[in-house]
Amino acid sequence: MKHSLYAISLTSALMLHTPNSYALEINSVNELSNELNDKYVQVEILGTSFGAGPEMILFEDFSYGKEGDQVGLDLALFGNWSASSDYTGIPRYAAHEGDLAMSIHDFGKPSLNRIAQLEAILPDKTNDIFLSYSVRVPEGRYFSGATDDFTFPNVSSWKFTWIADGIGAIGSTTRFNLCTPTHIGSGNFMLQGNSGGLGYIQVRDNWSWHGKNYFSFGQIPDNDNPTTSNGMVHWSHISEKGSKLSINSDSPVMPLGVTEQFDRVKFPGWFGNGDYSNFDAYYDDIYVAIGDNALARVVLSDARDINQSTQLITLPVISWASNKITLKINRQLLEDNILPVFLHVHDRENNHTVVEFTNENKPKPPAGLSVDSAT
Repeated sequence: MKHSLYAISLTSALMLHTPNSYALEINSVNELSNELNDKYVQVEILGTSFGAGPEMILFEDFSYGKEGDQVGLDLALFGNWSASSDYTGIPRYAAHEGDLAMSIHDFGKPSLNRIAQLEAILPDKTNDIFLSYSVRVPEGRYFSGATDDFTFPNVSSWKFTWIADGIGAIGSTTRFNLCTPTHIGSGNFMLQGNSGGLGYIQVRDNWSWHGKNYFSFGQIPDNDNPTTSNGMVHWSHISEKGSKLSINSDSPVMPLGVTEQFDRVKFPGWFGNGDYSNFDAYYDDIYVAIGDNALARVVLSDARDINQSTQLITLPVISWASNKITLKINRQLLEDNILPVFLHVHDRENNHTVVEFTNENKPKPPAGLSVDSAT
């Protein structure tokens, strides 16, 4: 195995921007490893006031699979999947934008067992969570429940993810369950489950019919009184057509009269109703974190202003300290034709700062060093 042995500080070349008055600040970005037979580049971000980091449960971009194979439960970059507790459909790797994603429609199974679902099981029950992922309906397929392309059906047809309190909770009105989001018909979307929810959200105007849609959701309830005291809810939907981001800290997070914790997230939650015979979707860039610091994260974007982004991927963190964050980036995201990209560092309160990564300051091997791919 031949690889570059260097760590380059980008301090002098970086353009720094702090979009608020908080102390959160980036001083430098260093590449720690760049093994050309690895799909990921390891990077550290040095700075101040990053605070405490999240408890990451899962990061999956399906890079270690093979097109057409069943998705491996233990092949995620970080963490492991569990098989669906609801359906028998088989999730498979699908070719997607030069890499792989997960196809969620098993056309060989009847009825609801066509749903090819995986579950991220949490180590303990909690009510703090942050998750993000991307979804794309491939060319030639329709939105779930639709009979034509570029149309939403008038029925409830797709629950993109489903957070749930145990097996069987998705149908319960007394055990916590929440879809992030659910399409309830005619292009209307909600953060809602059968036990309650957080209301309507705007997705329709910026929905990309055959491009990637990037979703993220986070909730941090009040620890002492999750159903009566104000907590924090984060929601975003970003695509090539535009972005919608919202943060609400003016109301309680957990509904009254239901269990106050959960232990799993389902990808997807469900699809059905209407005509789903020509529906499929590719899920990718899946990230799940929990704990009081779940909103702390590093996000890769294609814009300095996150509201102008058309791409938003939460990156897998190896370690997090107040002055240093170490993470991995899929090298495909750092190809010359994609740069520049922007790394947005968020603390646990969702305050953030951003650093730009360009062709000019992209880490390169020292002059004269030969770097070969492994054979």
